[in-house]
Amino acid sequence: MSTAYEINTPHVISESLGSETVIINLETGTYHHLNGNAARIWQHLQQAITTDMLVQGMVAGSPERASTLTQALPDFLAQLVDQGLIRESTREPIAQPCPAITLDDSAMVCESFTDMQDLLGLDPIHEADPNAGWPHQPPT
Repeated sequence: MSTAYEINTPHVISESLGSETVIINLETGTYHHLNGNAARIWQHLQQAITTDMLVQGMVAGSPERASTLTQALPDFLAQLVDQGLIRESTREPIAQPCPAITLDDSAMVCESFTDMQDLLGLDPIHEADPNAGWPHQPPT
């Protein structure tokens, strides 16, 4: 049996914008952009799903690129695990077959950006001083 994966909630949030997806890892403050193919795979990770089921869906949707896709998927999933975006599932994977996933090509791209880590890492509730409120100036 293949490994089942799921999104690393509650630390990871995402929003799909057309054919692309933006993901924020709230633990690291890193945000990510998925291209159309990667975004399609991400949508199936919303529930626990095995790699075999993902491969079946990709092959059904793009049979002419079956071997290339089955080679690219493990690398893509490993990248998502390394970034802390997905994890091995603690839940039972879905039982029904994965619907066909039509991909434009075999490229599944996840771009990572760290330029907003400081801003995304702010926690105004927990950094509030009970007497001074938030934001507060440290004593000089």
